[in-house]
Amino acid sequence: MVSMIDQNIRELIHKEIRLIFDRANVQLNESQKADGSWVTDVDQRLTDKVELILRTNFPGVNIVSEEGDHELKFPCFILDPVDGTAGLVYGTNECSLSLAFMPSPHLSDPLASGFITHLFNDFEVHSQMELPSQSVLNHGLISRSEWRKGLFQPLLQKEHRELRPMGSIALKLGLMAFGQANFVATLRPKSIWDIAAGSILLHKTNRQFCSRGVAVAELDRINWKDPMIWGTTSDAAWFLDGK
Repeated sequence: MVSMIDQNIRELIHKEIRLIFDRANVQLNESQKADGSWVTDVDQRLTDKVELILRTNFPGVNIVSEEGDHELKFPCFILDPVDGTAGLVYGTNECSLSLAFMPSPHLSDPLASGFITHLFNDFEVHSQMELPSQSVLNHGLISRSEWRKGLFQPLLQKEHRELRPMGSIALKLGLMAFGQANFVATLRPKSIWDIAAGSILLHKTNRQFCSRGVAVAELDRINWKDPMIWGTTSDAAWFLDGK
């Protein structure tokens, strides 16, 4: 499959990640935004480096990113330089870079592509890979912070599902696309840069993204506030009927 996020672009991004994290002492200079989420110098440095790569190779294509422009105009790249920044701050290392290309808001657009890479190991998933259409595992991945707050207990009392908490929604979606989870669910608001790449990858393997009880066909806005699940019809019914 032809992809705007091809091997050359991925290798350039990996090089910038290594240049930042291979240093003996990475200075985070972390702070919290108004919504309580973390931001670090690494977020901004990766934003600058990846946006430079994209602007050099694709001049004139819009870039939407968490630490940059929030105006959603298609076609565009959608970037989260460090998804799961809390994992970087607290040392769990559950964080990833997520990059999508969307010619239009439609997840079914044949030119849409996604790329998710772990920031601390070799795991990556992208649109040029042959991805499985179903998981070899039977558990679901959920937010570590949502699990700690007990937000999934009412759902588990309704019907048991095996759940595994983990940081970084993009990383969870990437693992699911790679066949390492049966579903991914979240109860808290997300932004398009958190979910675009993973939603594209999963759509290409015929896994649904559901919100408000219906399948989502378009990513046409920045903010997504309703409970969301990526998975089978059965898992979506279990999750959304309990909301």
